Amino acid sequence: MAFDSKRALWIAAGLLSGLGTAFCVAELRKLIREKCTRKPLSQMEDKIRLEDLEVLVRSSNYSLRKSAEQVVLDRAMKNQNLDFIIGACYSQDEFQVLKAVVVLAMLVKNSERSEREKLIDHGILESLSHSLVYSVQTGYRRLVAMGGYELRLQRCASESLFHLIYDEEGTKVRLAQSNSSIVAVLIQLMSETRNKEAMRWCLFTVHQLAACDSIRPELLSNGVIAAVSEMLVRNQGDFVLMRACLHTMVMFVNNNTDDEVVHLKEMAKYDVIRSAVVSLRAGELQRMLLFFYIYLSDILETVEVYFA
Repeated sequence: MAFDSKRALWIAAGLLSGLGTAFCVAELRKLIREKCTRKPLSQMEDKIRLEDLEVLVRSSNYSLRKSAEQVVLDRAMKNQNLDFIIGACYSQDEFQVLKAVVVLAMLVKNSERSEREKLIDHGILESLSHSLVYSVQTGYRRLVAMGGYELRLQRCASESLFHLIYDEEGTKVRLAQSNSSIVAVLIQLMSETRNKEAMRWCLFTVHQLAACDSIRPELLSNGVIAAVSEMLVRNQGDFVLMRACLHTMVMFVNNNTDDEVVHLKEMAKYDVIRSAVVSLRAGELQRMLLFFYIYLSDILETVEVYFA
């Protein structure tokens, strides 16, 4: 850093005349502090090459690996980089889409609420919805040919959507509006996907959407009762899934309208009461299942329940 004229004048005067010594010393100290100040940590991180970060991310040292991962994630959250990643979800290059969805899943998983709001503002709901819908309606043929990579895309996208909308009413509505087919695709994947993790995250996402009054009609029009009832019967013994299924169904029948009887009759077609009884005998989910059983018993002619 070059001296400015005022500083140079005072230092020279102090050294040559012996006057202004105190000010001369103060100016020298200030100059030393300016020259010796360390660069902010963020600037140092920005100078690390991506190639070096790639090596560090693969390190056997856990602390070093996590630190390198955090540096990469921080860079990805910068506006320009984030827009590029989200835009890649619409790419014609299927591998580019997969990479973008996986990176976004990592950002969601490692972000706080404020950072997730930033992701939403940049259009993550729309991009993930597009990728998920495209994987079902059109299909990523090259990813399928590679041995099921489209399932990884579906798992990452559905898991991210769940975390983004969890207990956020406005975000649920925005997701339902992000793509005209997203609700139908989530329900379809619940029944048809070969990846159980993707199935679970789709169910959990539908469960969150079902808690929103304005979205329930769309869920009903896309066959949510049949899909959830079949899932309940098909996954007996998986009490996490059964709890989510039962709670979802209760939200459709606990609304004090004439439609609840119609929904209950549809559920009865899938023999959900037997699954409920089995779970009651197992001593799990008793309050929710009992509540659900009371509703079902109103429309069934005879039901016999034996408690263990």
